Amino acid sequence: GQKQPLVHSSSSCYVIKIGIPVKRTKCLDYLRCKSVHLALIQESHLKAADVHRFQNRYFKVICSSSAANKTKGVLIVSKRNFDFSIIRSGGDTEGRITYAVGSVNNTKYAFVSVYAPTEGDPLFFQELLHFIRPLEILRGIGYTSKQGFPSLSLFFFFLYLYLMNVGGSWALL
Repeated sequence: GQKQPLVHSSSSCYVIKIGIPVKRTKCLDYLRCKSVHLALIQESHLKAADVHRFQNRYFKVICSSSAANKTKGVLIVSKRNFDFSIIRSGGDTEGRITYAVGSVNNTKYAFVSVYAPTEGDPLFFQELLHFIRPLEILRGIGYTSKQGFPSLSLFFFFLYLYLMNVGGSWALL
């Protein structure tokens, strides 16, 4: 068959209260309309038992992390026909970090969806490093703040990983 590019379109989404069916549907419709193959969702506010609700006939959840209550929550969602073979996936128990390592056309990739605390928390960044250090590949991290780094901890975290902002997304140097 024809080789499929890694991702025709990817997106990082921040949607408030996707637990509400209408918002869930609109978000999934938006991803389909934009031909997104892979989406990193932050602040899903879904309990672990409800994560499956953020799926339809076009998209599936490939990994997630949820808090015990309806706060926080991160998901990685892919198009159902996107040929991403998952090697391993996981996340924290706080609803802040989830990751998937897999392959497309025999090339390994790692995707990480992160919902960082609004206040600088050095322990959070230590935990994030715990998850991403073992990953052989770090493709990129979305960081959408236009006000610069909210904390020195975040600045030094990115500096440690040799990441720089390139056109709104983070790239490994």
